[in-house]
Amino acid sequence: MDGTDVPMLVPAEHLTSGRVLEGRHAAQLGAEPDWDTFRALFPLLRTDRYLAACSQGPLATPVEVAVRRFMDSWRTWGNPWEAEWMPLVRTAAAKFAHLIGAPPESVGTTASVSAALATVLSALDFRERRKVVVSTLEFPSVLDILVALRDAGRIELDVLEPVAGDLPLSLVDRAIDEQTALVCVSSVSYRSGSQLPVREIADLAHERGALCLVDAYQSLGALKLDVADVRADVVVSGTLKYLLGTPGVALLYARPELAAALEPTATGWRAQSDPFSVRLDRLDYADGGARFEAGTPSIIACYAADAALELLLTIGSTAIEGRILRLARAFVEGLQARGVVPLGPTGPGQLGPMVAVPVRGDPYEWQYRLAREERVITSARGKALRFAFHCYSTPDDVEACLDILDRTQCAIRA
Repeated sequence: MDGTDVPMLVPAEHLTSGRVLEGRHAAQLGAEPDWDTFRALFPLLRTDRYLAACSQGPLATPVEVAVRRFMDSWRTWGNPWEAEWMPLVRTAAAKFAHLIGAPPESVGTTASVSAALATVLSALDFRERRKVVVSTLEFPSVLDILVALRDAGRIELDVLEPVAGDLPLSLVDRAIDEQTALVCVSSVSYRSGSQLPVREIADLAHERGALCLVDAYQSLGALKLDVADVRADVVVSGTLKYLLGTPGVALLYARPELAAALEPTATGWRAQSDPFSVRLDRLDYADGGARFEAGTPSIIACYAADAALELLLTIGSTAIEGRILRLARAFVEGLQARGVVPLGPTGPGQLGPMVAVPVRGDPYEWQYRLAREERVITSARGKALRFAFHCYSTPDDVEACLDILDRTQCAIRA
């Protein structure tokens, strides 16, 4: 296998057109992916244990091949915008839509989640409903943008403090009122790794006439997310973490009826129905998710995203989530048996793909030490080391990490 194709990870009879798997159907039919073949696609795993997908996913061979394909196209053709590059951008967006159960036309590409959020916020009317509800469990860029809008006098901001690393629904329920325009919530907290009750929060927002925006950066590619089930109005995610891509591209879903009613002021040429025309009397926005796009996308990042998304779709979200949560649960139980209490809740429906372990001293020093001495790559954040599992991880990784925590005595015990 030279990396140009996704390997056969599930039985051929469970594949649909092309090489993309209808993941939910395969899971229902009992297909079990070939995890060893999948793991072999990541060269780094031959020498290291990789537990840092919450920061950056490891490089898969099909993604590397896709990046080389972009370089070849650039070298050979110079500017194949219409012939190859822009069709591939749309294909990558369609694969993201497939991953989250959304219509292809409802997804647009942006440079980052920060850019996506800024574009959506620029389209919302906060004159009658001025309040935005958010919690400190959100990634800093979400809070930074909202604070900037508050300080500019555009919104009123209600920032909720978590309780024991959790976001109780009762707290959100009290915060959302008739003045609330928008509720922002992460699918998984980047700090603790715990899942947040996004569907229930979206329902509360809609009951009071508010919108709900879900930042799925910390879970997509590891956990299932279906927009019909979650009922979010907007979903945003970058591709460099569990989606196994690179920095430089993010994807945005907007509920079709909502998108048709919004006109972003943070905009650009690609958000227009005819990107190469100029109308000075009014803007003529593109339909669907494309109206939230702006300037030229990172083509090389879209090549990487396209290959990574196809790889994940070939397995299917149900199988991926099941394997990851089994590994994360085994790790949590091993920690608890050693008297180590992870940050955030880890109960049923709360455990996510990443487990944050409180450590003695400087977590960043421990991160570098484990990478150098143990060949275990983790991700430090705050006062914890984050151990992020993906479906290339194995039960042996779990046992090895627990053994290392025992030997180094770096974890704080209750």
